[in-house]
Amino acid sequence: DARMVMLDVGQGDSILIQSKAASVLVDTGEQGDVLLRELAEQGVTHLDAIVISHKDADHAGALKKLAGVVAVDHVYVHADLIGQAFMEKVLESARWVTNGREAEGVRPGTTLRAGRFSLNIIAPQDGGKSENEDSLVGLLEFDADGDGNTEARGLLTGDAESEALERVVSQVGDIDFLKVAHHGSKGGLTDEQLTELSPKIALISVGADNKYGHPSIETVKMLENHGVRIYRTDKQGAISVGFSSTGMRVTPER
Repeated sequence: DARMVMLDVGQGDSILIQSKAASVLVDTGEQGDVLLRELAEQGVTHLDAIVISHKDADHAGALKKLAGVVAVDHVYVHADLIGQAFMEKVLESARWVTNGREAEGVRPGTTLRAGRFSLNIIAPQDGGKSENEDSLVGLLEFDADGDGNTEARGLLTGDAESEALERVVSQVGDIDFLKVAHHGSKGGLTDEQLTELSPKIALISVGADNKYGHPSIETVKMLENHGVRIYRTDKQGAISVGFSSTGMRVTPER
């Protein structure tokens, strides 16, 4: 009953986290009809929270389309971005989907919980520098029996590329899974960072035949050279990762 699903929203990001009747969505992708279809296929009619990593349309563009269809309790963004003019479209969408409740701010040190999952915000310290550097980075931890010892942990990176990740990799250490930054772009990860993180699986959310050439050949080869098992939405559709006390089980849609 604990799982993370990288939804197949094309060239964008949207990750569903579910445990013990709690549901949290990290990003929405850009296409509202696609997001609604994906959530319907997962049986989702209510979200305890939506976390918007940053303002880019391929991460936040479908937020408003949930209004009146999927109930949403909270929308979270980096605290430094609330009130910023460039965030107005996202903030307006947050008001729509929560029936007038304003977006709420998070920053490093904030922990959001969903059943046996804890999403710990670890970066960036300051928002408003640039779009990709504004991306919230979260450490998702799964504690099967609530004893404080995690059975699995991984990084959700949004579009935070290698320069932004440099500030968090050393504090995170070994992880089990990695949401590869910026759809597998060339600058999203370095060999040294991958060595330090040492994930078992890599998840790449990317649209088929996209114009950006994502994921880059360099990033894919780097992951392969480190023995990381790669799952990508353009090839396999939605990727479901189930969690239990004995480990993780990955189930691609196709």
